[in-house]
Amino acid sequence: GFVWIGTRDGLARYDGVDFRVWRHDPGDSSSLASNDVSALLIDSRGRVWCGGEAAGLNEQVSDHACRHYRHDPDDAHSLGSDDLFSIIEDSEGTIWVGTYMGGLNRLLADGRFERIGHPQQGTGSLRSSTVISLAVDAQGRIWIGTDSGINRFRDATITTWGIRKGLTEEFARAVLEDRKGRVWVATSDGLFAITGATVKHYGREH
Repeated sequence: GFVWIGTRDGLARYDGVDFRVWRHDPGDSSSLASNDVSALLIDSRGRVWCGGEAAGLNEQVSDHACRHYRHDPDDAHSLGSDDLFSIIEDSEGTIWVGTYMGGLNRLLADGRFERIGHPQQGTGSLRSSTVISLAVDAQGRIWIGTDSGINRFRDATITTWGIRKGLTEEFARAVLEDRKGRVWVATSDGLFAITGATVKHYGREH
């Protein structure tokens, strides 16, 4: 198999011997939209998805071409922002994208996006529209790390965690579920483990 690496100078693939790098080419509209690749996903079908600052979402459709999903301020079903932090795939094969100031976006089968957490669309509110990290747990729920706390999304219901519910730092840099079903949140003030309604802090003293 390949090892894929997102860099600030393009998308790199290592085959065990050599590297191949895909970069933005101003003369090729099907190349990467930007050289900044800070979000990267290889999905269950082997498709490569990537994005970053001002990059939108790129789907590699061949060795020589990408399909671009971009923000359109006049289209409520476009990507919420062209600045991406995270990309995941859920248990049903759906692609989810976390953006800067554009919320959580679910890619629909027709190529449009549903923006999750925008009150005007009736889905409740995320703690912030800047989504830093994403994870899917064993029950298929989406965990959403923002710059203002943690959210859990399932069946149009959003549950939130912040300072008032046990966190001492709300900027969620990473989120991950372990084999015991605990959800771990990485912050600048250490780790937090969420189990049901219980939040446990692991700081320097641990």
